[in-house]
Amino acid sequence: MQTPERNTSDLDRLNANTFGIEPTFMPLSAFEPELANNRDALAYWRGLPRGSENAPHKDYCDVLELAEFLPRCVILEMLGPTIWPIIMFGTELVANFGIDATGMNAHDFYGEEEKPRVAARMATMKDRGILMCSASRVKSMGGVTADTEWLFLPLSNDDGSITRVLVSTSVYEAQPSLRNFEMAGTLKDRQIFKLIFAEYDD
Repeated sequence: MQTPERNTSDLDRLNANTFGIEPTFMPLSAFEPELANNRDALAYWRGLPRGSENAPHKDYCDVLELAEFLPRCVILEMLGPTIWPIIMFGTELVANFGIDATGMNAHDFYGEEEKPRVAARMATMKDRGILMCSASRVKSMGGVTADTEWLFLPLSNDDGSITRVLVSTSVYEAQPSLRNFEMAGTLKDRQIFKLIFAEYDD
Protein backbone atom coordinates (compact mmCIF):
# COMPACT_ATOMS: atom_id res chain seq x y z
CA MET A 1 0.00 0.00 0.00
CA GLN A 2 1.37 3.38 -0.95
CA THR A 3 2.04 5.66 2.02
CA PRO A 4 0.16 8.97 1.66
CA GLU A 5 2.15 12.19 1.57
CA ARG A 6 2.57 13.60 5.05
CA ASN A 7 1.60 17.26 5.18
CA THR A 8 2.54 18.52 8.63
CA SER A 9 2.58 22.26 7.95
CA ASP A 10 -0.56 22.90 9.99
CA LEU A 11 0.83 21.10 13.02
CA ASP A 12 4.30 22.60 12.65
CA ARG A 13 2.79 26.08 12.74
CA LEU A 14 0.57 25.34 15.71
CA ASN A 15 3.40 23.92 17.77
CA ALA A 16 6.32 26.12 16.82
CA ASN A 17 5.33 29.17 18.83
CA THR A 18 4.77 27.24 22.03
CA PHE A 19 7.38 24.68 22.97
CA GLY A 20 9.65 24.75 19.92
CA ILE A 21 8.83 21.16 18.96
CA GLU A 22 7.63 19.78 15.67
CA PRO A 23 5.56 16.62 15.34
CA THR A 24 7.26 13.52 14.02
CA PHE A 25 5.41 11.38 11.45
CA MET A 26 6.55 7.78 11.03
CA PRO A 27 5.33 4.36 9.92
CA LEU A 28 3.62 2.39 12.65
CA SER A 29 6.12 -0.43 12.15
CA ALA A 30 8.91 1.93 13.26
CA PHE A 31 7.10 3.28 16.31
CA GLU A 32 7.40 2.01 19.87
CA PRO A 33 6.25 3.78 23.04
CA GLU A 34 8.98 4.45 25.57
CA LEU A 35 7.08 2.94 28.51
CA ALA A 36 6.16 -0.71 28.97
CA ASN A 37 2.50 -0.19 29.90
CA ASN A 38 1.91 1.75 26.71
CA ARG A 39 3.80 -0.84 24.66
CA ASP A 40 1.38 -3.46 25.98
CA ALA A 41 -1.63 -1.26 25.14
CA LEU A 42 -0.26 -0.68 21.63
CA ALA A 43 0.21 -4.43 21.12
CA TYR A 44 -3.41 -5.00 22.14
CA TRP A 45 -4.67 -2.29 19.75
CA ARG A 46 -2.53 -3.55 16.87
CA GLY A 47 -3.91 -7.04 17.40
CA LEU A 48 -7.51 -5.91 16.86
CA PRO A 49 -9.12 -6.45 13.44
CA ARG A 50 -9.01 -3.28 11.41
CA GLY A 51 -12.44 -1.89 10.60
CA SER A 52 -11.06 0.69 8.19
CA GLU A 53 -7.82 1.21 6.36
CA ASN A 54 -6.05 2.63 9.39
CA ALA A 55 -7.92 1.87 12.63
CA PRO A 56 -9.62 -1.09 14.33
CA HIS A 57 -13.40 -1.02 14.61
CA LYS A 58 -14.58 0.20 18.02
CA ASP A 59 -16.73 -2.93 18.51
CA TYR A 60 -13.58 -5.06 18.56
CA CYS A 61 -12.27 -3.17 21.60
CA ASP A 62 -13.63 -5.24 24.50
CA VAL A 63 -13.56 -3.64 27.95
CA LEU A 64 -13.22 -7.09 29.52
CA GLU A 65 -10.02 -7.66 27.55
CA LEU A 66 -8.76 -4.25 28.67
CA ALA A 67 -8.90 -5.06 32.38
CA GLU A 68 -5.13 -4.76 32.89
CA PHE A 69 -5.01 -1.40 31.07
CA LEU A 70 -8.21 0.29 32.27
CA PRO A 71 -6.91 1.83 35.53
CA ARG A 72 -4.56 4.02 33.45
CA CYS A 73 -6.87 4.56 30.48
CA VAL A 74 -9.30 7.16 29.21
CA ILE A 75 -11.92 6.48 26.52
CA LEU A 76 -13.14 9.47 24.53
CA GLU A 77 -16.01 9.85 22.09
CA MET A 78 -15.24 12.11 19.12
CA LEU A 79 -18.49 14.04 18.66
CA GLY A 80 -17.10 17.22 17.14
CA PRO A 81 -13.90 19.26 16.56
CA THR A 82 -13.80 20.30 20.23
CA ILE A 83 -16.38 17.95 21.78
CA TRP A 84 -14.69 14.87 23.22
CA PRO A 85 -16.74 13.58 26.16
CA ILE A 86 -14.92 11.17 28.46
CA ILE A 87 -16.91 7.96 28.76
CA MET A 88 -14.37 6.14 30.92
CA PHE A 89 -11.69 7.54 33.27
CA GLY A 90 -9.44 4.95 34.90
CA THR A 91 -9.30 4.49 38.65
CA GLU A 92 -5.54 5.11 38.78
CA LEU A 93 -6.05 8.42 36.98
CA VAL A 94 -8.82 9.36 39.41
CA ALA A 95 -6.37 8.78 42.26
CA ASN A 96 -3.53 10.68 40.57
CA PHE A 97 -5.53 13.67 39.36
CA GLY A 98 -7.88 13.90 42.31
CA ILE A 99 -10.97 13.99 40.12
CA ASP A 100 -13.23 11.58 38.24
CA ALA A 101 -13.49 13.19 34.83
CA THR A 102 -16.10 10.79 33.45
CA GLY A 103 -18.71 12.81 31.55
CA MET A 104 -16.48 15.87 31.15
CA ASN A 105 -15.34 17.25 27.81
CA ALA A 106 -11.61 16.48 27.50
CA HIS A 107 -11.13 19.67 25.46
CA ASP A 108 -12.01 21.70 28.56
CA PHE A 109 -8.95 20.39 30.41
CA TYR A 110 -6.61 22.58 28.39
CA GLY A 111 -5.83 26.28 28.68
CA GLU A 112 -7.16 28.72 26.11
CA GLU A 113 -3.79 29.13 24.39
CA GLU A 114 -3.29 25.41 23.90
CA LYS A 115 -6.85 24.46 22.89
CA PRO A 116 -6.38 25.25 19.15
CA ARG A 117 -3.18 23.18 19.02
CA VAL A 118 -4.79 20.25 20.81
CA ALA A 119 -7.79 20.42 18.49
CA ALA A 120 -5.49 20.38 15.45
CA ARG A 121 -3.63 17.34 16.75
CA MET A 122 -6.85 15.49 17.49
CA ALA A 123 -8.20 16.38 14.04
CA THR A 124 -5.06 14.99 12.41
CA MET A 125 -5.46 11.74 14.32
CA LYS A 126 -9.19 11.55 13.56
CA ASP A 127 -9.03 12.52 9.89
CA ARG A 128 -6.15 10.18 9.08
CA GLY A 129 -7.03 7.38 11.50
CA ILE A 130 -3.49 7.35 12.85
CA LEU A 131 -1.99 6.83 16.27
CA MET A 132 -0.78 9.81 18.28
CA CYS A 133 1.74 9.74 21.12
CA SER A 134 2.90 12.62 23.30
CA ALA A 135 4.90 13.10 26.47
CA SER A 136 4.29 15.95 28.83
CA ARG A 137 4.69 17.15 32.39
CA VAL A 138 1.49 17.75 34.32
CA LYS A 139 0.61 18.60 37.88
CA SER A 140 -2.54 17.08 39.29
CA MET A 141 -5.12 18.82 41.41
CA GLY A 142 -3.67 16.82 44.28
CA GLY A 143 -0.30 18.51 43.77
CA VAL A 144 1.51 15.53 42.21
CA THR A 145 3.86 16.41 39.35
CA ALA A 146 4.45 13.67 36.79
CA ASP A 147 6.16 13.24 33.43
CA THR A 148 3.66 11.17 31.48
CA GLU A 149 3.54 9.42 28.11
CA TRP A 150 0.09 9.57 26.46
CA LEU A 151 -0.84 7.10 23.72
CA PHE A 152 -3.97 7.92 21.66
CA LEU A 153 -5.33 4.86 19.84
CA PRO A 154 -8.16 5.63 17.36
CA LEU A 155 -11.14 3.31 16.87
CA SER A 156 -13.40 3.48 13.84
CA ASN A 157 -17.14 3.38 13.16
CA ASP A 158 -18.90 1.29 10.49
CA ASP A 159 -18.20 3.94 7.84
CA GLY A 160 -14.48 4.08 8.71
CA SER A 161 -14.66 7.41 10.51
CA ILE A 162 -12.97 7.75 13.90
CA THR A 163 -15.58 8.07 16.61
CA ARG A 164 -13.76 6.79 19.68
CA VAL A 165 -10.24 7.00 21.10
CA LEU A 166 -8.60 4.74 23.65
CA VAL A 167 -5.98 6.75 25.56
CA SER A 168 -3.35 4.84 27.51
CA THR A 169 -1.14 6.71 29.98
CA SER A 170 2.05 5.77 31.76
CA VAL A 171 4.36 7.69 34.07
CA TYR A 172 8.13 7.86 33.63
CA GLU A 173 9.90 6.32 36.61
CA ALA A 174 13.01 8.38 35.94
CA GLN A 175 13.73 10.68 33.04
CA PRO A 176 16.36 13.21 34.15
CA SER A 177 16.45 14.97 30.79
CA LEU A 178 12.82 16.02 31.29
CA ARG A 179 13.32 17.41 34.79
CA ASN A 180 15.00 20.75 34.12
CA PHE A 181 12.24 22.92 35.60
CA GLU A 182 9.17 22.83 37.78
CA MET A 183 5.58 23.59 36.88
CA ALA A 184 2.41 24.44 38.74
CA GLY A 185 -1.24 23.98 37.92
CA THR A 186 -3.01 21.22 36.01
CA LEU A 187 -3.19 20.09 32.40
CA LYS A 188 -3.68 23.75 31.54
CA ASP A 189 -0.04 24.41 32.44
CA ARG A 190 1.55 21.30 31.03
CA GLN A 191 4.83 21.22 29.11
CA ILE A 192 4.92 18.94 26.09
CA PHE A 193 8.17 17.14 25.24
CA LYS A 194 7.35 15.03 22.20
CA LEU A 195 4.59 14.58 19.65
CA ILE A 196 4.56 11.57 17.33
CA PHE A 197 2.04 10.37 14.74
CA ALA A 198 2.33 6.81 13.42
CA GLU A 199 0.34 5.37 10.54
CA TYR A 200 -0.05 1.86 9.14
CA ASP A 201 2.51 1.13 6.48
CA ASP A 202 1.34 -2.38 5.55
